[in-house]
Amino acid sequence: MVRALVPDAWQIQWFDPVARHALKGWGAAAVLRGDPADRFADIQRQAELLFGDAVCRGPGRGPCLAGGFSFSSGYLSDKVWQSFAPGCFVLPHFQHELVEDRERLTINVLVDAGVDTQEAVTHCCEILRDLERDGANPRQVTPSRCAGVSTSTLHTVENPVTKLEWNCMVGKALDRIRGGQISKVALARMRELNFTQPPDTNRALACLAPHYSACYRFLFHQEDGSVFLGASPELLCALDGGRLHTMALAGTAPRHQTTEADGNARRELLSSNKNQHEHRIVVDNLLARLHEFTAIPDQDLHTGILSLHNVHHLHTPVSATPRAARHVLEWLEHLHPTAALGGDPTEQAMFLIDELESQPRGWYAAPFGVFDRFGHGTFCVGIRSAVIHKARAWLFAGAGIVAGSRPELEWDETEWKFQPMHQALTAQS
Repeated sequence: MVRALVPDAWQIQWFDPVARHALKGWGAAAVLRGDPADRFADIQRQAELLFGDAVCRGPGRGPCLAGGFSFSSGYLSDKVWQSFAPGCFVLPHFQHELVEDRERLTINVLVDAGVDTQEAVTHCCEILRDLERDGANPRQVTPSRCAGVSTSTLHTVENPVTKLEWNCMVGKALDRIRGGQISKVALARMRELNFTQPPDTNRALACLAPHYSACYRFLFHQEDGSVFLGASPELLCALDGGRLHTMALAGTAPRHQTTEADGNARRELLSSNKNQHEHRIVVDNLLARLHEFTAIPDQDLHTGILSLHNVHHLHTPVSATPRAARHVLEWLEHLHPTAALGGDPTEQAMFLIDELESQPRGWYAAPFGVFDRFGHGTFCVGIRSAVIHKARAWLFAGAGIVAGSRPELEWDETEWKFQPMHQALTAQS
């Protein structure tokens, strides 16, 4: 019923597997767009102005903004990312949340200066009464058919970067590593899907849930119909009160069909010198950034395996206590890009990414998430993601290049990482 009130407008979906927080939003009470050169601070300034005079009634934390940023400040708009601003956040008109067992519907209304706020509150109460009378239920049930193996809809597949070109890219990165200029760089490539008819992105997101329940799943449907969709295993930053949570996620191995083979893959990943070296670079880079921003990390860090439906990852959760109060967007600006998706040293790796990658990353590998009027929020890294516009979809996947990397194996890794979005978008109804 709620969705029917705004059928052709903005739509947001966000699922946090750790906090067990699901947010769905329809319509836009406000849309914030950031300046490319100062996108984090610009969105923060706009949000503080928006929330500064907010009148909030009822329980809960109130209005939330949902959206994302571009990977690079040198933002380039092309056929893939032409609809996506360097930073874009939406305050949904209807904001439905499910936190563990508690369900809440918030109606956000932007009131012009001089308008009696009580009139706006009364108007919202009238909408709520209408919804209750009509038996509104904003939750959408995950289609059971998505839990199994599906056949594919009609589509074609294009890889703009050939395997030979990829090998050349990785080779040039390894030359820089051997020359001591960098220790790690993450390189990415794109896959294009062309469908006979536009894929159902809501169904695709639902199809991700059974196999990727441990991932941050998101859908950002803009007014022009373009969609950013993904299921990311990587938390960039969660700030709630006096605690900050993040993670190092680097080092990958494929899943196997038998228990024995899958167990061997886990053990090999844990014992792999190349993957352990890559992971250690990411951990050390992350800890250094926390110290720079005067956050004290917990001492009991433990590296284990995060097992997803298609791959295993080396995974080190990190929690810290900030010594100074900061907005979550300030933390994002400081932590992004992590060494997992950028490299180390960061500046040199970013230059190399710009030099070697022909396709702009746009929102791929950049922060995506939600935050509230208190400056608290949760953001994942926008990996295992795709952009969909009408009957075309562009998927992105990357791999960390370090000493000991082999181009053909890094190509295989990107193939594994394409699987979640490719399978979700081509699942047949």
